[in-house]
Amino acid sequence: MRDPVDRLEAASVGEMARALHEQLMRPGRALRLRFADDFIVSVESNEPALLEFLARYYGEFRHAPAAVSPPTVRVVALQSHTPPIESMFFSTPFTVSPTTSPRGPKESWLDVEGGRLVRKLRTGMVYLFGGADNVVIGDCLKNDSQVINFINNRLIQARLDQGDMLGHAAAVTHAGRTIMIAGFPGMGKSTLALKIMARADVSFVSNDRVMFQHDAAGTLRAYGLPKHPRVNPGTILHNERLQWLFSDADRARFGAMDSGELWDLELKYDGMIDRSFGPRRFQLEAPLTAVVLLNWRRDAPGSVDITEIDPAARRELLPALMKSPGIFYQPPGGGRATVASEDEYIAGLAGARVYEFAGAVDFDAAAEVCAGYLLEGAALDG
Repeated sequence: MRDPVDRLEAASVGEMARALHEQLMRPGRALRLRFADDFIVSVESNEPALLEFLARYYGEFRHAPAAVSPPTVRVVALQSHTPPIESMFFSTPFTVSPTTSPRGPKESWLDVEGGRLVRKLRTGMVYLFGGADNVVIGDCLKNDSQVINFINNRLIQARLDQGDMLGHAAAVTHAGRTIMIAGFPGMGKSTLALKIMARADVSFVSNDRVMFQHDAAGTLRAYGLPKHPRVNPGTILHNERLQWLFSDADRARFGAMDSGELWDLELKYDGMIDRSFGPRRFQLEAPLTAVVLLNWRRDAPGSVDITEIDPAARRELLPALMKSPGIFYQPPGGGRATVASEDEYIAGLAGARVYEFAGAVDFDAAAEVCAGYLLEGAALDG
């Protein structure tokens, strides 16, 4: 006998969200998260274990009861088998996202009245989003990282709708000075950010996505995501604050590997910021004063070479920072969002000093220089 969920039909995201909520949310619970003064998320679920996990993960972002302030966005996470979403909207064909991956495409999507539907093709997870109606349905417990990404993408949607640029970067801040760190794949932007935090009492803005924009007064500001960094064994091995992530067996195994093997490992751990560096170390908004573009090499002689650059004259470095919003951002006119132009990124960085870190990979030396800048205002190119 077909599940009642599989027989649902709808013409809009809002209609489908309400139908799914009615079928699956009895009983349900909610978790409130405050990411900014103007961005409060209510997360509802029919799975208590998922809400307990999210409460631990988002820790310091847990917010007061609804009577204090209404939520900006509601996200409903439904633990269920995934319904045949493609047949619920008059069998309109979904678009399969193009890919060069040998594993094949990751998602298919369809714009409908009120928002967008996305199916993750490898996990089967289904997402409906648009405005206040945001639903994820599937094995949320098994794919909890996707639920976190979906929640955080609602913040990206809101910030980009306000005109922010999106950077593929990490960022740390202290006393009105903020360094945004970008680099080509594998350059170690998260590793450097966490090295800086281990050396200095600074705050964590973001790990892999940073949004930035000039405010009404003309000050360039950075905006982060409440996501803990995913770190590789090499990063853990060389950062004393992250040692709790390893068992004794892990430490012995990875300690026996050479640097090249460690660098190439495709293995990640959740480097929880509060567990690693203490409570209240997130700061999701800060003035953006410096940008570091990592362009160093493992096989280069010597140490890191730091030079202030004009991004307009070094356009070949800009792709290290430039980032497409991806399928979970729906532009106002619908369709697939495109990456902003080089000229838009150059204009967006006005007011920040931009540095190239070239030469040899040297996280310790780079972290020492960056910590000096954040704590004392010392020049990065000293």
